[in-house]
Amino acid sequence: MFKIIERIYCSFDRITIEIKRINLKKLIFFGTSFLALGILLWISAGRISPIIYIYKFPSCAVSIPMMYALWVLSYFFCGAIFGGMLFGCERYRRHKTYKSLFFILLMQMCTYLIHPLFFKATAPLITFIIIVIAEVFCLFAIISSSKIYTMWTVLLSIHFIWLLYNSYISLAFAIIN
Repeated sequence: MFKIIERIYCSFDRITIEIKRINLKKLIFFGTSFLALGILLWISAGRISPIIYIYKFPSCAVSIPMMYALWVLSYFFCGAIFGGMLFGCERYRRHKTYKSLFFILLMQMCTYLIHPLFFKATAPLITFIIIVIAEVFCLFAIISSSKIYTMWTVLLSIHFIWLLYNSYISLAFAIIN
């Protein structure tokens, strides 16, 4: 029991150290750039297909405006995680961070495809497959960052849960319709 409490205390200690190393300007820059790229891809994909309004949404799905707001937060926090990992470690551990950053970039590229596939192309099954691929990359990023970071790993785990929810919604949408 004492070892568990000590392990939790050490985790909080590592989180406070990581918070002190945060370069807020670079974190906001990367968060905003990831968000701007996501919004740019939303705009370039065009308007939502009118057929999507005919389809029946699963009962567990949130409304479309709320979903957009949550995706905005997701894009910003993925960029913030990327910037925090890139600039928040010591120079001698930076080569270990590059693997996590590579997986985050691959995950983010997959998540940028979700909106055009789901809302414009109305392909929920393909969207589900893309989200599962993004989940795999997110899981790889969590595994590779867990050895170096605590806070960023926790935030990536929250993003993984968000991707799980979206994969469930897209699969349910594909099955219902």
